[in-house]
Amino acid sequence: MTLKARIDEYKQKSAGKATPEMVEIMTRCKAELQETISSRSIPQVGDAMPSFSLPDSNGNNVSSQTLLESGPLVVSFFRGMW
Repeated sequence: MTLKARIDEYKQKSAGKATPEMVEIMTRCKAELQETISSRSIPQVGDAMPSFSLPDSNGNNVSSQTLLESGPLVVSFFRGMW
């Protein structure tokens, strides 16, 4: 099931359960979020990524420029100590 389908299903199940106050808050927050997103420069698929430096899994800072000297770069984010 796609994310859109799941969201649509959730909307159908929750329709009519929110109070008018909740609907007003959600509507206002959605508008604020859309305004924030539209005012930012969001990278698009195929855009060049800016140079960056991030800590690796050992806590050592690693530069994207240094890694690119060895070839293509794949960036993967993970959280915690799994």
